[in-house]
Amino acid sequence: MRATSRTVSAASSLLGLLFVTACALPEAPPDERYYRLEAVSPERVFDQPPIDGTVEVARFSSAAMTDDRALVFSEDGGESLQRYSYHLWTDAPTIMIQGALTDTLSAANAAERVVTPELRIQSDYRLDGRLLRLEHHLAPAEGQVIAVMQIGLRGVREDDFVLLQTYREEVEVPDEGANAAARSMQTAFERILNRFLADLDDTQVTASREAR
Repeated sequence: MRATSRTVSAASSLLGLLFVTACALPEAPPDERYYRLEAVSPERVFDQPPIDGTVEVARFSSAAMTDDRALVFSEDGGESLQRYSYHLWTDAPTIMIQGALTDTLSAANAAERVVTPELRIQSDYRLDGRLLRLEHHLAPAEGQVIAVMQIGLRGVREDDFVLLQTYREEVEVPDEGANAAARSMQTAFERILNRFLADLDDTQVTASREAR
């Protein structure tokens, strides 16, 4: 009888230990999710390219955190920034912006040729810029996305800007969570690119083209 009691007691202790150990194990982290900033369908396609020549699209500069692969958010109106732990871009935002700009300008027939520096093709213009902000503000309610980009088109020979603008877009985030914020960031990016395309028909670009 004593042996049986000792066996039951040992089994109970073992079960209790297993239960405590199971409770102490950390929960599995959530799966990571990945997002892209993609080329847009241009609102206008030019019959004649507004830029007479070859445009080289450079990778934009940016603050280190803005170009981080983790999506960025703020809980205090942008005074301080934090990173989402499991919501990431597929690549650094400035790399995706370079690719999307190249594809969008080509689709819009904005120049005779649109290239990147890797091709080592002599260009007439250089498209450069800086990603100033790309962040999700959580308040009020679900919050909003703020995107700010400076974009400049510079003549290579003149070494002077023929178009230089800073674009800001604020887009509401319709649902909670980083995935909804990523969709709103894409919307803000699309608006900025289409505003830039509209500015390409500006007379300053035409005047610089005729002066060459």
